[in-house]
Amino acid sequence: MNPVFFLRHFNDIDHISPIMWECLEQADDVVAILLDSTYPGESDPRLQFLQQYDNFELRTIDDVLGLSWGKPMFRLGENDTEPASYVYQYLRRLLQKTRLSNRYAVPALREVNPTACIFEWGPPQRTSHAEFYHAATKLGIPRISVPHGAHIYTHIDIKDVRTNAAENGDRIMASRNGYDAYVEQSEFHKESNTFFGVRPDNHYLIGSARYYPEWQAINEEFYDAYEPAVETDDKLTVVFMLPHWKYHVDKGQTLQLLSELATEEWVHLIIKEHTRGDSLPSDMYSSMETNSNTEIIADIPSVSLIKESDAVINFGSSIGIEAFLQEKHHLYPSYLHSNNTAFDRSNAGHQPTTNAETVDILRDLHRGNAPEQSEANIHELYRLMIYGGREPFDVPYEYRALIESLSTDWKSDAH
Repeated sequence: MNPVFFLRHFNDIDHISPIMWECLEQADDVVAILLDSTYPGESDPRLQFLQQYDNFELRTIDDVLGLSWGKPMFRLGENDTEPASYVYQYLRRLLQKTRLSNRYAVPALREVNPTACIFEWGPPQRTSHAEFYHAATKLGIPRISVPHGAHIYTHIDIKDVRTNAAENGDRIMASRNGYDAYVEQSEFHKESNTFFGVRPDNHYLIGSARYYPEWQAINEEFYDAYEPAVETDDKLTVVFMLPHWKYHVDKGQTLQLLSELATEEWVHLIIKEHTRGDSLPSDMYSSMETNSNTEIIADIPSVSLIKESDAVINFGSSIGIEAFLQEKHHLYPSYLHSNNTAFDRSNAGHQPTTNAETVDILRDLHRGNAPEQSEANIHELYRLMIYGGREPFDVPYEYRALIESLSTDWKSDAH
């Protein structure tokens, strides 16, 4: 097999690397194409690891298309879906709308000669990869969309756009039917996206390759433990994962908890801002920044922070699974939001019901008196989030099996 993977940003690479790894282990010739010409692929530890395989090739989109003059058009902005410059956004959309960019993408794919094209979650017409989607369609190459994350929510209305769509009966996910396969990692995400329009005939449930234990152990070794900016001595190092504020979060109560933790002398608080932009209010950021007990971090990988931590507070991200896999204490303060998640479903970890109880659990941890986390509940979380609701199996292998089953013997000289 000769699968080609299209990568957009850190999260894509995080969740797609184990699938590429499995393909490489099975002696497939793998090509990865970076859709952001400025992404630091040569320093990304996951990509560095994959480049140790002789059958792996890493390229950038401008190189593949042979458009060195158009490099600025492939520098993605903060949302990682469109060029950073408005001028190049307009130009890129115009080229795609008129299909002129296909004149470059079609021969480029012929030269690469893939048996399947693998994209991350998102609409086929996404600006960052539309040329390649259309080229694959023209050439009859299977198009597969795989997870760029692990969806923890067990209900459909996690944000306003979905709430409104549910009320109006809008099929907001129907565009995903353009793929030959659209893959989910949890039962509840598959149910949600089926409700919003993904057809059963191309809708697959596998699991999370990113948190599959064998890959997670490899991935963990890529990162050193974070070294706090100050000496923490005998303090309890607590990493607080900021949520998406718009996902039904009680922002006031959450910020109040952060303020309370920042005043505790026995706590060293590390606030991990969300990888996709959500952060502290500017006034609170300024006050926290001057507090020696507190660090605010955006650009250090969560794996490194969790390695350094004694406890992780998280209620809006699948990164809690990483905390459990690293055998750290995980606090899930469900009272800070009105969502239902896999952490509620599994009852994994510590589940405080007030800010005071959250502080008390951390204090007990600092004193060495905290109760053990239930292994049965943790295993249920893994069943839901890693294994797609099934008992343990080789998740990356099943992703590769799907790609192989859809792959064609397409040859460039036949087109």
